[in-house]
Amino acid sequence: MTPQEIADDERRRAVRALLLRPLLVAGEDDDALTLVRRHAAWLTSFFRDELGWPLHVGSEFARLSKIPGRLDDPRRGLVDRKSEPLSRRRYVVLALAMAALARAERQTTLHQLAEDVLLLSNDPELAEASFHFTLDTQADRRDLVVAIGWLLDRGVLRLVDGQEESFVRRREEDALYRVEHELLARIPIWRVPPSLVREARGRACLRAMLGELPRGEASNEGSDAERRHRIARRVVDDPVVYFDDLDDAHARYLMAVRGSLLRRLAETTGLELESRKEGVALVDPSGQLTDVALPEEGTEGHITLLLAEHLAEFVGGSVHRGELAAYLAQCREAHGKYWRADAREAGNEARYVALALERLFGLELARPREGGRVEPMPAIARYAIVAPVVPVSFVASARGSLDG
Repeated sequence: MTPQEIADDERRRAVRALLLRPLLVAGEDDDALTLVRRHAAWLTSFFRDELGWPLHVGSEFARLSKIPGRLDDPRRGLVDRKSEPLSRRRYVVLALAMAALARAERQTTLHQLAEDVLLLSNDPELAEASFHFTLDTQADRRDLVVAIGWLLDRGVLRLVDGQEESFVRRREEDALYRVEHELLARIPIWRVPPSLVREARGRACLRAMLGELPRGEASNEGSDAERRHRIARRVVDDPVVYFDDLDDAHARYLMAVRGSLLRRLAETTGLELESRKEGVALVDPSGQLTDVALPEEGTEGHITLLLAEHLAEFVGGSVHRGELAAYLAQCREAHGKYWRADAREAGNEARYVALALERLFGLELARPREGGRVEPMPAIARYAIVAPVVPVSFVASARGSLDG
């Protein structure tokens, strides 16, 4: 390989590493962090120009601030160590823990952090929102331990002594942590502190914190950059971008630049471009950058694939969940021997349909509709079972061989 080919390969691997883990920490991601440091200037320019994502490369970590292309997507939430989405309450506890750590010394204890969170929770606005926090119940202490676990996994806290799990059962248990303040400051991706946008609420507050200009105040150049960044973010982050989901301005922009923009993104990320009349997608054949794989091994993966094949027959219409449960019951006769025992039990079809649909919704292969119905999206057609097409010349040749 030439030096340029080596550099291109290293940059592609660095881009993929940051897309997979937007926070790379020394001691856990050393190989990827070495590549990011080596190509820091190029990577910073790429993410800034193509996606509008700031990249900070420090001595002990690299942080890519992945501003979402959609602020109304509920699938982008944080998850705990059990891969369960954080509840609204645990989001608040996590925010209070981070605020407490911002004021902490280089080292702190679990007890001190708990008391600081308790003090910060006594805010009139939180009380007005019906948020109440104590340390008297296991549920409250569990909420705090979940927040601490999330911060430990990202290197913001380093465990020095003790462990926090027993704190849930016994309030007297303690632990000692080292606080990485520089990393803590880089966790939030806002460009404008929340305290400066207190008058805004909901999505308007998110836009203000992310530094997005109201559309009426943006210049033409700013509007083009905003459209490019928003489109690029969705193409890179979302499984599929359907033209029908975009407003007219963004749809026209994507149609105009999809050749150059998407080819550039595909080459840099190592993803494969798929462009159809309904929309576009960047696909990773390796599955490395895929949150939900399909097909996938295991009972849930097999059932999801079977339902995807079935739903592919109804693109342009919809199917009721009850019909999918009935179809799954039929599939049990032919495929049940490959499934877990509980999946083979009559009456569990609805639960496994719900699990499969959660995957299909996440992959933008189907969408929930009113009345318990499911709408298959165009991209699910790739899972349709199509009868093989045998060339006429081959049939004639084969027949001739048999006759002879």
